[in-house]
Amino acid sequence: MIVLRRWLTIPVFAIVIFSSTAMAGEWQGSGTPLYTIASGSLHGGVYVDGGHGVTYVDPYTEYFDLPDNIIYARLYVPMWNYNKGDTLTVSINDYQLKTREEPDYLAAWGVSCYVYNVTDIAFKKGLNLISASYENNNGAPYAIFLVAVYENSSMPYTRFWIDEGNDALSKAIAGGTVRTEGEALFPGDVDLNTVEKADLWTVMIAGTPGEVDELWFNSRLLGTDIGREKTGGYFDFDHFDVTDGLIESNNTVIFKRGDEQYLHPFNAILVVEHGSSVTGDTKLRTFPKQSSVRSGIPVPVIAVIIILISAFSLMYLKKRGQKKI
Repeated sequence: MIVLRRWLTIPVFAIVIFSSTAMAGEWQGSGTPLYTIASGSLHGGVYVDGGHGVTYVDPYTEYFDLPDNIIYARLYVPMWNYNKGDTLTVSINDYQLKTREEPDYLAAWGVSCYVYNVTDIAFKKGLNLISASYENNNGAPYAIFLVAVYENSSMPYTRFWIDEGNDALSKAIAGGTVRTEGEALFPGDVDLNTVEKADLWTVMIAGTPGEVDELWFNSRLLGTDIGREKTGGYFDFDHFDVTDGLIESNNTVIFKRGDEQYLHPFNAILVVEHGSSVTGDTKLRTFPKQSSVRSGIPVPVIAVIIILISAFSLMYLKKRGQKKI
């Protein structure tokens, strides 16, 4: 019985070692594919900005140079290594928001995102300071990211879509699923005859330099190895002029994982500016938040666990054989 207990200890010990070195939090599934949380049109624009990658500084801070007349705003704080019991407290200038525990989006090994509707916050024109204080063992914010829709009667009539989520693109998971790509759909028609300009912003987490991914807008390749930590640690914030790639209906961003082990698309924002002949009223539509998708642990992770168990088992059996001799 004692020998059996010792032998059974081996796989448990192997899993514990692997968990402490490779796993940040518990496996949380495939996350939430990107979807439209808000869309609309107005004379005005959409402010999109944020940064600056994982630093482990607490509090994590970011400045935003904002316009007047904000009518809708969403604030994102993506976090690494979420575990139950973690907390996040966000302050905007001198105003502290309620401390949060549960994130809005959660996937993979604790890659999470806290989302705030900050439309009613009294932002000021010009520089605004946003800070995030956190209780998170070995984790930290990837960024603070803000999207703000604002009115300006002197500006062109503009249509916009704000997509959000936390789409965990990874190798094969238990059950055979392989997440090779994700999409962000901007539903609806666009009159190409009146379009002056179209801008796209994307946010991705966990990209690795040299592991080549691809980013597409409809049938147009925007670039390769986009996820390479160019904006900061594990964080990529990009802007593209997609005027030439715009189509008449259901424009779509496609995130292709390629060689990446893990890639998390978080946001895609499309803003289409029309010519002076187009005018109209302010229209804003918001949509319900969507839930995360549960899934199995990636097959490569399971394979590593099995290899570790086998290695420790062989070591133990070899030592037993040496003692008998």
